[in-house]
Amino acid sequence: MLDWLVVGGGVHGTHISHVLTQQLGVPRHRLRVVDPHPTPLHLWAQRTATVGMRFMRSPMVHHLDVHPFSLKHFASSAPIADWARFAYPFKRPSLTLFNAHSQRVVEAFDLDALRLTAAVTDVTTTDGGYLVETTQGQLATRRVVLAVGMGGLRYPNWAQQDAVSDRVAHIFDASFQREAIAPSDRVVVVGGGISAAQVAMACGKTTSQPVTLLQRHAPRIHQFDSDPGWMGPRHLTAFHQTPCTCTRRAMIAEARHAGSIPPQVHRDLKRAVRAQRVDVVQSMVTSAAVDVGGAVCFTLGDGSCLTADRVLLATGFATERPGGAWMERMVQRLGLRCAQCGFPIVTPDLAWRPGLHVTGALAELEVGPVARNIVGARLAADRLLAAA
Repeated sequence: MLDWLVVGGGVHGTHISHVLTQQLGVPRHRLRVVDPHPTPLHLWAQRTATVGMRFMRSPMVHHLDVHPFSLKHFASSAPIADWARFAYPFKRPSLTLFNAHSQRVVEAFDLDALRLTAAVTDVTTTDGGYLVETTQGQLATRRVVLAVGMGGLRYPNWAQQDAVSDRVAHIFDASFQREAIAPSDRVVVVGGGISAAQVAMACGKTTSQPVTLLQRHAPRIHQFDSDPGWMGPRHLTAFHQTPCTCTRRAMIAEARHAGSIPPQVHRDLKRAVRAQRVDVVQSMVTSAAVDVGGAVCFTLGDGSCLTADRVLLATGFATERPGGAWMERMVQRLGLRCAQCGFPIVTPDLAWRPGLHVTGALAELEVGPVARNIVGARLAADRLLAAA
């Protein structure tokens, strides 16, 4: 029997496996990370490359390693190169530097060897722990950490029409390839946040005409996607003193700057507009249809029309609890407590029930608005260490 099984090998799962082995001293043969993807941080690498991210939104102390200044030391010891850079303000690392450091951590601590490439299909209780069914067989473990990521993708209602859906791609769909867009394509990117701006600018560098960035609202400029006070007692004290989970959910929704853009990305976007690589349109889509030539024709809120050969959705992730069908079966079978929003009600050590812990989006009613972020992985690991 394993001591720990981490379900999910993204940023959260990889960091927590590193912390459990290095700081808690869990023997390597007593811990496994189950993930359907071939390498650690697979979806992270795929999605950040898709949008054309250049610099992180988070500061240099938010990374996969245990020591806060590990990334800074790594950058100073690396050969002088463009990728070993930080951006103002808050010394935000370049994506290339962050990824190189993450790979260094994985290799130095042999975290890849802890992985089992498989998908979880069920979780049940057994004597002294849990029995986790996967596509590669069963695993018995004393404790489970659910690090399952963000959940499904969000699609506007108009994009789900049969005639339109085949001509629309969500940028975070595993099958989407930005490189497949032809230079002559008329591209419309739908979304108002950082990913929408980044992918519009990336596409605008390769298309022969401006990419249209279709937004429902004016730019929401915020350095971070929530106030830094949510990482510590400044805001979390009142949050934890609030017993009502509905109120906590409302506090999270108010604190999170959904659909926001950091000032640096906004300046880059304005430069792209001036260079006629991107055209920003602020309007609602009232209807969408496909013309005889196969293009998507939008009718906007002001009555104007917009035509696209390629429609890219940068509309984020669905709001329901992540995990899918097996998670729902587990919730019902084990009688797990959920708030009205469907998310777990957990203890301060992030236990949904004894031995079953959560991180990421599943932990946000306890960790708060930053739960999904890299710093959220670090905060969750601290909770697990304190309780172990």
